[in-house]
Parts: sequence; C-alpha cells; structure tokens
Amino acid sequence: DKFSSGSAAVKALSSFFTKTGNIRAKYSKIAKGLVVGDKQPGIVDRIVSRALVTALAPINAVGDKLVWSKVKDGFGGNIKTIIAGGSALAGSLETFYETCGL
Repeated sequence: DKFSSGSAAVKALSSFFTKTGNIRAKYSKIAKGLVVGDKQPGIVDRIVSRALVTALAPINAVGDKLVWSKVKDGFGGNIKTIIAGGSALAGSLETFYETCGL
C-alpha cells in the first residue's frame, strides 16, 4: 500500500526493482540447478544465469536499499527465514518473498 499510494517516482522505482528482483529470483534458481518450468537446466543455462545474476547484482543492491529494506522492516527488520506451516505456500507469496530477498 505504501508503494502504490506513493508518487510517480516511487511507483516507477518499485515497479523497476520488482522486475529486476523477479529476474534475480528466477535466474538464481537456474544457476543453482533447480528446475524452473518443465526442464532441467543444462550447464550453459546455469552459466548464463549466473552471469545474469552477477550483472544485475549492483542494481539489485540499490533496490534492496531503496525498496526492499522497507518491506523487510515491515516484517520486523533482521529477518532471515520465513516458515510456512499448515499448508503449502501460495506461489505468488513465494515469488514475493524471493523478490524481496527473504
């Protein structure tokens, strides 16, 4: 709500860093050899993914500082792990937490 009710600059920054965070989350999984989609990533996919994650690291560091630190503060600050129990975590929540860097 804080980002959606902000100025045009806040909306643009949060949208941009959400997109780069989603890219980081997806390609970090591929770089680790995890299946994203329906095929096992090959060695070339893993190398390209690692290069992409490394290239986006400075942009994501700025996003973590400007946008995602505020989200993390909303969870109480120094959070390292989120445990979901009782039922499966919704895919959209998993993507959100990964985008935030949680």
